[in-house]
Amino acid sequence: MRPTQEFYDRVVYLMDFNRKVGFEPKPIAQESPYRVNDICIISILNRASHSLAGLCDQLGMGDDATFLRARCAITERAIGQLWSEKLGQYVSRDQITGQLLEAPTHAGFLTWYGRLVEPTRDAQQQSTLRAWLSETPYALPSTRSTHPGFEPARYWRGPIWQHLTTLIAEGLDRCGHVDLGRQLHLSTAALFEKSGFYEYYHPLTGEGLGGGSFSWTAATYLFWNYLQQHNMHLQDMRNAA
Repeated sequence: MRPTQEFYDRVVYLMDFNRKVGFEPKPIAQESPYRVNDICIISILNRASHSLAGLCDQLGMGDDATFLRARCAITERAIGQLWSEKLGQYVSRDQITGQLLEAPTHAGFLTWYGRLVEPTRDAQQQSTLRAWLSETPYALPSTRSTHPGFEPARYWRGPIWQHLTTLIAEGLDRCGHVDLGRQLHLSTAALFEKSGFYEYYHPLTGEGLGGGSFSWTAATYLFWNYLQQHNMHLQDMRNAA
């Protein structure tokens, strides 16, 4: 289930490089042999920056809020550079070569969570996600099951990770794509019913993988249960009105 020895050798190589430059961000960003514009981190950072700007507004820190929103605006203008027309979704990019890393991973769907999906590409990415959901009994695999690199039990090369599925579903709901968000919710409920709270899951069998009784997976259950109750409460108020 774990990554290959070759993968770990590369990780050790990069750690040795980071140690050599004293873990200083600037030389790492300029000289590291591994430099990637990661769509996952970009999406989460953009969402967090919007949230932090809102907190700054509440605390009277107007200059900081303006700065954060300006940084978000730069990201939002540039996000199209990470669009893969071939895959119909956003991907990461090799910063050294400038080439897109056109492997279909679930990270690209975090752009809904990050407030980064461009209106002209929204429908196409929804279509891509629907295709993914039709290809496996359980959702959402970390690599598309039709891709040659798909390995359903090997760590991030195929298994379902519920903490990221939760963020993707939350992003879909906030963008008004409630049908797709509900599909992820129902698939998650089926996984919990079948296997309990595991570290990650096999997308073809629903088998729990990695550690059992895993806290971050249980946390996603509590979060979704809260959202379900909250949405039901809102619906009751609408009906009463």
